[in-house]
Order: sequence, then structure tokens, then C-alpha cells
Amino acid sequence: MEGVCGLRFWPIGLAIWLLVVGCGRQMDPGSRELGLDFYGKLPGLSATPDPELRAEYIRIVEEAGTPEQLTQAAIPDEENIAAGFRQLFPPDKLDSILLEAERIMPPAKLGFNFDPVRLHRASVFWKQYQQVWQQARKALDRPRCQFGIRFIEGDGADLSFIKVVWIVARLEMFYAAQQLHKKAFREAISSLELLLRLAHCLGAEKHFEPRGQAAFLRSEALLLLEAIVRRPEIQRTHLEQLFDLLQGHLAQWPPDVDAWIGERALGMHAYELVRDGRLLQLAKPEEIEAMGGQAAAVELAEVAKQNVNQDELYYLRTMRRILEACSEPYYRRAALFQQIRLDLQQKRNTSEFPLVAGYLLLPSIENGHRLQAKDRALCEAWAVGLALGAGQTEPPYQINPLTGQPYKIFRQDGRIEVVSGDSAQLQDEFRILVPDLASKSAVSKGPSH
Repeated sequence: MEGVCGLRFWPIGLAIWLLVVGCGRQMDPGSRELGLDFYGKLPGLSATPDPELRAEYIRIVEEAGTPEQLTQAAIPDEENIAAGFRQLFPPDKLDSILLEAERIMPPAKLGFNFDPVRLHRASVFWKQYQQVWQQARKALDRPRCQFGIRFIEGDGADLSFIKVVWIVARLEMFYAAQQLHKKAFREAISSLELLLRLAHCLGAEKHFEPRGQAAFLRSEALLLLEAIVRRPEIQRTHLEQLFDLLQGHLAQWPPDVDAWIGERALGMHAYELVRDGRLLQLAKPEEIEAMGGQAAAVELAEVAKQNVNQDELYYLRTMRRILEACSEPYYRRAALFQQIRLDLQQKRNTSEFPLVAGYLLLPSIENGHRLQAKDRALCEAWAVGLALGAGQTEPPYQINPLTGQPYKIFRQDGRIEVVSGDSAQLQDEFRILVPDLASKSAVSKGPSH
């Protein structure tokens, strides 16, 4: 991520594109007809004669971490934010609506700055869906949110709710842009609050795809936050409101481990497909290429089927180590990921190499942990800057969970500057700027907006 507010994890347009075309391990359309929920009951793993693998399975059952156990019973619709989102948009129109909204957003390098043409387009789009926006806001008043992911269907589970959330978020951003143009801070801050609530709803799911999208959405919300604090009319009371809002959001932050509990469940589902000879349905083109191409992948699918118990045992033991490491910040987990990479590299040309774990399931996990750490670090840095700018006690965020380095704070020229990063990893550097209003009266002397 780039930009003065900190970082864009990758261009948000790419994140939206991935949502539309599909990302992660995606099942083909016919897979659902073959009974993905059957595989989610783990018939092969639960009946394995391998004592070590069975011991891992029993432990996961005791932890309520199987696909079937993670497929939660529905909560009452009147309490569920997600229920209020179900009928907002026609399912077959989600992709086109989302892409239309994305074309209106300013390029990453401009932050949350709408030129007159974009502001007009945003207003037209928002008015077109104003009733939907109002329905979404009403739904966000409900006390809980559960999207009802069917882990039992593995990577065939319906995640289209992520697109709905993004469209709702775009509507809120377009409304906020109009309010900022009118210098209506109260309404813009209200939009920011709702955007953070949307991000929290996504991030609370025990599935990395919505958790990762929550990070992207939160980064967009923080661009709005930056646009608010950079307005020359900003007052100390606004900074106090923003700090309280962000502090409350951080207090509700879901544990990192939750996403990886879900990822492990999806991995177990994948192994059931491998047992049924369906490895290639799990693999993305680049993963097939890593296996040596289509012909080699077909052969590897048969080998993977024959060695599935040893492969899955390696995966589950490795995931247990990863889950246990989530009690530490990312910079302390990095050594574990280095060990995993080295171990896989050493096994690469031996009969012990776990084909499924090594090619499909483990390679991308470290990037997911980095994403979680970047997400948290940016929010912490903003909380520090807002607190100091408003003259409040600095919150207890001192060490960047991604880099392990302290946040650096500079106070000069009427502003607070919070800097963090790693000189060896330029993509991890960011800089937060907040006006220093600590010495100014908290009582507004101008009109209330």
C-alpha cells in the first residue's frame, strides 16, 4: 500500500478485481453437485487408521475446529446485521455494481480526494442507491453480525456477502465525500464509524478471505480519516471523537488466530478431496505451474492421494505450531515461518515432501499474517497520533507488531508525526500526520457541523 496515510496493502482496485474473478482456492461450478458438504464431514480423516493423524483429529474436534463445527447455527435475523444485507442487491448484479463503484473511487495516490467530476459521479451513484444505503444503515444498528459461512463446503462456500459489504462501504464513502465537501464533520465521522463497523463484521469471521478484505476496507476507511483530519477547519473536539472511535475499534479487534482456525478447517476439507483424487480442482494455475505443469500435476495428484495421510499429518502439525504462535506479535512469528520454509525446501526433492501442504496450503500463509500485522499497526499509529493531537494520554501502543520496532513520534510545526517501518522493507514504512491541537480549547468556537 502506498500513500500519505500509511499504506495500501495492494491497490484496492486489485482487491476488488480479486473479489469479482475469485481468489484463493476456488472450486469449479459443478463441485457443489458432488456434495462438498459430504467432504466437510471429514469421512476420510475421521476413519484414518494412522494413530498420530487420528490424535490430531481428536484434538481439533475437542477444540471445535472442524468444518462442520465451524459452520455455525444461524442467529435471529432481527439481531443479525448480515441478515439485513441479504436482499440489498440482485446477486447477478453484484459484480457490475461493484466495478461501477470502483471506477468512481480516486486512484490510490490521491487518497480520499475527490475532484469535482468524481464527486459528481459519486453523488449520482449514491442517489441511485440511496434507499439501499438507508436500509444498510438501519441493519447496522443490529447488535451482532454473522454471515453464516458454510465451512462444511470448503472453498465452495458462498462468500458473495463480501461483495455486498464492499458496495455498502462504497456508498458510505461516497456519502462521506459529499459531507466533507460541505464541511459537515459530524456526518463524515459518522460514515467513518460505519465503515469501521463493516470492517469489524468482516474481520470477526473465522475465515481469512473476509478477514483479509476487512484489512483492505479498513485501509480505505483510514483514508477517509486522514481526509477529515487534514481539513483546515478540524477542531480538537473532532480529534477526540476520532480517537475514541478508533480506540473502541481496536478494543474489539478479533484475535489473529481465529482466521487460521478457519483456514485449517478449509485445509482439512481440501485433503478429503485429495483422497477422492480431486487435487487439481484445488490448484490455481500458478500452483499447477509450480508442480511442473499440467502433465506433472496429474501425476502428482495420484501420488498425493497415495500419501495423503502423511501429507495431512505434516500440515496439521505445522498449522498447530502456527496457531500457537499467534499468541505472539507477527515479528516474533517470523522465525517460525522461516523454519517452515527451510524444512519444505530441504524436503523438496525427497519422498517426504508434502505435496498438498507444500504446494497448495502453506506457501501463502505467512503473507496473510503480515497483512494482519500491517492492518493492526496502521490503526495503532493513527490512534497514537490522534490521542497526542487531541491532548489526551498516549495509548499503550509502542511497538509495531509487524516490524518489532517502536513507533517514532515527532512534534513540530503544529503537527504530530508518527513514523514506523523497516528500512530493509520499504513497503512496510508509513507516516501518520495529525494537527497538534492539544493546546487549543476543546470548546468549539465556530458553528457545529
